Amino acid sequence: TQSALAKLAREHVNIRLIRNQQNLGFTRSVCAGIELSESAHFAVLNSDAIVQMDWLKRLLASIFSAPNAAMAGPLSNSAAWQNFSLALDENLGFQSWPIPDPQGQRSLFVGSCLLQDEASISTPILHGFCTLMNRAAYDAVGGFNIADFPQGYGETQDLSLRFISQGYSLHIAADCIVFHKRAASIGNFMRQTLSAKARQKLYDNFGAMGYLCAEMAACLNPQMMLVREHYASFEQ
Repeated sequence: TQSALAKLAREHVNIRLIRNQQNLGFTRSVCAGIELSESAHFAVLNSDAIVQMDWLKRLLASIFSAPNAAMAGPLSNSAAWQNFSLALDENLGFQSWPIPDPQGQRSLFVGSCLLQDEASISTPILHGFCTLMNRAAYDAVGGFNIADFPQGYGETQDLSLRFISQGYSLHIAADCIVFHKRAASIGNFMRQTLSAKARQKLYDNFGAMGYLCAEMAACLNPQMMLVREHYASFEQ
């Protein structure tokens, strides 16, 4: 991975590679990149994600759909309330679906192209595997909470609710799919441990009922239910 990234940086003048001398944790590493960016918008993308054509363009269109939009995210196979398939399993846990094969990915992309006229869905919270943010809004609320969420679990949910509390809006780009290989970048036991700690911190910061209401409102969003019905005919 180090060699591949170094090669990309050498071959493309618009790529700037930043290396830490030690593992700082996901959130601190992301913030280091954000600090060096001068763009009006920036994307945060997990290493276990697979993007499709025009993904940034579609996320940007979703942000531009509302004057106070702070952040936009895509649909996915494994992103809780942003799943293009069912969000919850029979035990009311978050459902995770496998990444489709290349033919299945192409079919879903065709389905995504039919939603571009009504693509932006308002949501109270976004999943952190892939987000596009308005830099001015990000700076206005103080950015990621590194102290509480240094390892990259819960940091985007925390930022989402702080955005909402300051009058900003969050959006799901229903015409944008980014596939997510859940737990590919970190071991399953560590992921569960970090998730549990992050959830407790979110409960502490926003109240358990307040946070859970935001999650369930996102999962049961009527517009998202219609979008899932649309994509069901394109799943293979």
